[in-house]
Amino acid sequence: MESSETLVVFLLDGQRFAVAVEHVQRVFAAAEITPLPGAPRNVVGVIDLHGDVTPVLDLRHRAPDGLPRPIAVNDRFIVLSTARRTIALVADEAQGVIEVPRGTLAALPHARDTAQRFHGATQQDDGLVLVHDVDQFLDAHEADALERALENAA
Repeated sequence: MESSETLVVFLLDGQRFAVAVEHVQRVFAAAEITPLPGAPRNVVGVIDLHGDVTPVLDLRHRAPDGLPRPIAVNDRFIVLSTARRTIALVADEAQGVIEVPRGTLAALPHARDTAQRFHGATQQDDGLVLVHDVDQFLDAHEADALERALENAA
């Protein structure tokens, strides 16, 4: 029997993205965030998640043609475990879970720096889904800046 990967699909500015389900802790309605001075541009603030301060990332800040916008009442937070910490991603909508055969993700061209942030892409009946590498949401410089901002806020 062929093994498969389970992915959680979400929508952001009309584009479908996914992350591996093993990194997802939960998905819930967006809540008010607290600004975090000194954080990287794509960290829009923090939330209190059961007593833990959790950074909130908005990937719109990375898109060349995407414009950041305030968190909307219909948005979702996808809470993920990365190698360094727990984070929450802003999504317009969580669309559900899909299964893809292991090893079938198509590689993305490495012409742009952003391609390195993805494991690949999968073509589904209803369109293309880009699969994020959760450990690449922040580069080393951004991760260090986030740690400093969190320490300064404590």
